[in-house]
Amino acid sequence: MSADLDIMVFRNVSELIKYLDDRIGEIERKLEDLSRMLEAVKDRKSKYERIKKLVEEISGETSATLSTTVYISGLRLVIDPKPVDEYEVLESVYRALSDKLNVLKRIRDIVETYLCKYLNEEGLNVIVELRADIPVRIMLKM
Repeated sequence: MSADLDIMVFRNVSELIKYLDDRIGEIERKLEDLSRMLEAVKDRKSKYERIKKLVEEISGETSATLSTTVYISGLRLVIDPKPVDEYEVLESVYRALSDKLNVLKRIRDIVETYLCKYLNEEGLNVIVELRADIPVRIMLKM
């Protein structure tokens, strides 16, 4: 069994829709914050790359950089990250959250289109299996 599995029970389809709307809203806010962070780092990243090129051109060789990464029990601790590294991490998280947002929106559309249309207030328990907070199985229990 994977550690990222969870289960939630909703009293009706409307509760499931509300849960999905809340998750979508939360991810949209995170994406807005990440977008601002990316913009703030982008300028520093560009300056860093230009300075690095200048140093390489003047010295005639690729500059050796000291590692600022420490590994502790499988966890990477990065001390004073380079703007390029910081930008890469932020961009990677942004892409992953965007993908997750798109999946949640598709699932919400499916639930609204089919379950709300036919079973919205039928007194069903809606049991949802989640993997990494994304519904992967919906069971309708009478």
